[in-house]
Amino acid sequence: MSINCPECGGDTHAIWVANRMLRDRCENCFWKGEPRVPETIAIKTGKWVSCSKFSGHTFVLYDRYGHVLGFSRNYNTEGEARAALTKEMSLSNKVAGPCTAVLWPDKIWVEGTVFTDNT
Repeated sequence: MSINCPECGGDTHAIWVANRMLRDRCENCFWKGEPRVPETIAIKTGKWVSCSKFSGHTFVLYDRYGHVLGFSRNYNTEGEARAALTKEMSLSNKVAGPCTAVLWPDKIWVEGTVFTDNT
């Protein structure tokens, strides 16, 4: 929550002070407001996590015995990765097929475990 400075009208920002309180402070004239209880905000319990080292959709191609034939590069979209996977499978099926491929998404959503201190 940003307010305008009552002294000069400049921009203010909140800074942490003693006892986990917030205080507004002017960036121009260094006016300081009274300490206040911070606003309560929702705690995020999930986040997006990258599935590949360099980000992007990837796939792994396996031969008929389950051995790895190759790893793909990273693709910006799932559609691009699917097209490359289909092409690669059709070429590899002639010598190693029937092949299997696993398409990995760019990112997945994970939920964390919430702990609270009830003392």
